[in-house]
Amino acid sequence: PPGCGQPLSYPVGLSSSPLPQAIPGMTVKCGKFEVQLDTVQQAGGAGYYSGSGRVTNIPFLAIVQVIGMISGNANTNLSAGGGLQVTFSNIFINQDREVTQGTVYAVTRPLEEWLGEFDEYFKEQRAERQQADNRKKFAWLDSSTVMLGFDKNYTEVKYDTLNHILTMIGEDGNTYTYTLKPEEKGKNLVINTPDGNQWVVGKNGTVELAKGGGINPNPPGALSSTESDILKLALVKLKNKYTNDTLELLQSKSLTEKNKITNRTINHYTAMKGAAPAPGSDAAEVYEIGVANRSIVSNSVLGSIGTGYENAVLAYNTAKICRLFARETNSRQELDLVGSYLKVNNQNYKTYVAQKQAAGTSNDSIAADVAIAIEQLIATTIQLKRK
Repeated sequence: PPGCGQPLSYPVGLSSSPLPQAIPGMTVKCGKFEVQLDTVQQAGGAGYYSGSGRVTNIPFLAIVQVIGMISGNANTNLSAGGGLQVTFSNIFINQDREVTQGTVYAVTRPLEEWLGEFDEYFKEQRAERQQADNRKKFAWLDSSTVMLGFDKNYTEVKYDTLNHILTMIGEDGNTYTYTLKPEEKGKNLVINTPDGNQWVVGKNGTVELAKGGGINPNPPGALSSTESDILKLALVKLKNKYTNDTLELLQSKSLTEKNKITNRTINHYTAMKGAAPAPGSDAAEVYEIGVANRSIVSNSVLGSIGTGYENAVLAYNTAKICRLFARETNSRQELDLVGSYLKVNNQNYKTYVAQKQAAGTSNDSIAADVAIAIEQLIATTIQLKRK
């Protein structure tokens, strides 16, 4: 293949009839290479063009292309569609789309730049893997963990659990101490340092370096232990409310209401047509009119039957989703997500819990209110989906 700044050669003895028009996206042949045109404009006489493009049929570029894509470097010599970038000026392209005159130059970059990109990319990948390993290793840290930040890097950290004092040896050899505040005592700690490392300090006195960091057990919006416990209790209440027997009862009621609509619409059809619909034909159509399109069969025909059916279906579907939701929502991330969106009596979940606890309300009573709010949210979502 051509080197940096080297021209792409082409054979002689080809057609001399000019290509009438060259457009972006067109592929032309330049010797053994195929060049896809990215930008092109006519330059002088018929068949002469200038612009840029990319060679798409060099096998080794497949590897380079992958690295260019995953490195995310916009300055690579690969265009968006892949291929070695080229430029050309006043080349002649014949009617067979072959370059017979002029020079097509490959635009490459120094090898040192490529090696630098390789190194930077793999360095980032190693850092991401290290942080993922840290999060997995210290997954036992909960949302009550205290995050501390200091302006020095340390080679050693010790924790005196009796006096609640951190002793740290800096890279400069000096010793630094930090006395925990009252609200920080008795909790796990994560110390962040400027070098990107973290020190995990257990409330029992254990200390371990998490090289590369990446640990954040208390992201924005995360629930406290108490808030998580109340939400879990609310989910248990929903699960206990909607047992299998309850679901079967609600399903049976919805089927009963469905049959009422079927009978009412068939009777209406009979009154209008003078005869009952034949089984398996009009009956199905009449049912669809009554259930799926109440604008055709008026409310005066369906009366309260239509509303009864809609309410019965809503109750059954709400119950099904509440039970599934209560059974499947159990991870801390899922609880945090629910807590961030849930409103109880028109207040954010965290705000509502804080106010109720300040008023001396028991966690069980708060959970009962939260369970109702979850149920209402699910029912509202179902109704919106139906509209």
